[in-house]
Amino acid sequence: LDIFATDACLMQSAKVAYELSSYATIIVGSEETIPGHGYPYDTILSSLSGNPSMDAVNLSRIVVSSYQSSYSGKDDTTLSAINAASFPEFNQDLNAWVNMLRFNDTAMTKIAKASVAKNTFNFATKDNKDFCDFMDQMGTILPADSEIMKKGQELRDYVEYGVVISHKATDGRKIYRGRTCGLAIYLPERNYSSKYNSFVFARDTYWRSEERRVGN
Repeated sequence: LDIFATDACLMQSAKVAYELSSYATIIVGSEETIPGHGYPYDTILSSLSGNPSMDAVNLSRIVVSSYQSSYSGKDDTTLSAINAASFPEFNQDLNAWVNMLRFNDTAMTKIAKASVAKNTFNFATKDNKDFCDFMDQMGTILPADSEIMKKGQELRDYVEYGVVISHKATDGRKIYRGRTCGLAIYLPERNYSSKYNSFVFARDTYWRSEERRVGN
C-alpha cells in the first residue's frame, strides 16, 4: 500500500506503526483519540480527485493538514504521517542509545529521581507518551554536552524530521503544539504490561521489559 491511514484512536505509536511498516510506504494516524466524525474524507478525496497523479507523500500531507483544519478550534487533536522505511535506522539508533543509557548508573539514578515518565506528555492512554517530549524531558536532567544527550538529541531530531513526514496538532484543553511531534512510544509510569512484549517492536528493540528502567 502507498498509504495506510488508521481512522482510530491512539494508533500512531512505534509499537503499532512498526507492525504496519512492512505493508505500507506511509502510515497516517493519531497519537491521541480521534473525534467521532473521524477524517474529513470529503476534503481529502476532493483534493485527490483534483490531482489524481499526486504522490503518496503529498497526499499524506493533505490528510494531515485537512484533519487539522477540520478540528481547529473544536477538538484536541494530533495527526501525523510516518515514513515506514525509516524504522530500521530508528530502531538501530534507539538500541544504541538505550545501551549507552542503561549501563550508566549515574544517569539512571537521575532519571529515576526525576520521574521522567510521569512528566512526559501523555495521551488518553496514559502509558502512551510522545517520543520527542520524552527526549526533551531527558534533556532537563542530563547535561546537554554529555554523550547520552548528544546521541539522544540526534535520535529525537531524526524522529521529528526523518521518521515523521508531516505532523499537525490543534490546542484546546491540552497543549499539543510544542509537546508532540507525531510518534508515541510505550512508557509506563508504574506497571509494565507483559502484553507489550508481543509486539514486533519489543522483539526488535531494547525498548522492552528488561530495559524498562529507561524513563522511570
